[in-house]
Amino acid sequence: AQVFVNVGYLTWMPTFLHEQHGMSLPMAAFSALFFHHAFALLGVTAAGRMSDLWAARRRTARMEFEYAGLLLGAPFIVLMGLAQSTTWCLVGLSLFGLFRGVYDSNLFAAPFDVIPPQLRSSAVGLMLSCAFVVGADAPVALGWLSEPLGMNAAIAWLGAAYVLGGLTALTAV
Repeated sequence: AQVFVNVGYLTWMPTFLHEQHGMSLPMAAFSALFFHHAFALLGVTAAGRMSDLWAARRRTARMEFEYAGLLLGAPFIVLMGLAQSTTWCLVGLSLFGLFRGVYDSNLFAAPFDVIPPQLRSSAVGLMLSCAFVVGADAPVALGWLSEPLGMNAAIAWLGAAYVLGGLTALTAV
C-alpha cells in the first residue's frame, strides 16, 4: 500500500500542484517533494526512536507503528487531494509525509522481529519485489481514475490504499 501510494504521489503531485493550485512547475516540484520529505524525516526519526524503546517491552510495537502510520496518514492524503486552498493541500501533503515516516521507520525492523536471520535477505527481496510490482501500477491507476473523477478525487482515493494496508497490518498483528 505504501509504495503504491508513494509512487502515485511522486508521479502526479507536481502536475497536480501546477494544474490545480496554479504553481509554476519548478515550485510545484519543489513543494511536492520538500515538504513531504522534510516531514517524513521527522516521522522516521521520532517513530524509529520511540518504536525501538517500545519494542523492548512489546513484541508487536513495530507492527503497531506501521499500521498507525498508514491509518493516521490516510486522512491527510484525502485532505491533500480535496483541499481547495494551496495552504491546506500543503498541510495535507506534509502530514501525509510525517505519517509515511512513521510507517517507514519500521519497514525493515518489523519483519526482522519475526523472520529468522538466515531468511531476512530473501524476505526483504520478496517484499520489495512485490512492492515494486504493485507500485508500478499507481501512475496508470491515478491517470485512469482522474479521467472520470478528476485528479483531486483520484489523489484522495489513494487514502483508501493506506486504509487497506493499515487494516491488513492490524490484522497481521
